[in-house]
Amino acid sequence: MSRLILKLPETLHHKLANLAKSEGVLFNQYIVYVLSCQIHKSYTVDVLSEK
Repeated sequence: MSRLILKLPETLHHKLANLAKSEGVLFNQYIVYVLSCQIHKSYTVDVLSEK
């Protein structure tokens, strides 16, 4: 597993910490979850109609 040092604004850190707490997971687990969701969304392939 890799390490990442990230400087966050206090307001963002508190918001993420509160969201992690409400989900019942550790802060780092929540950050990994949020990043994974974002990557999944950006690599989703949309099927276009043949028109």
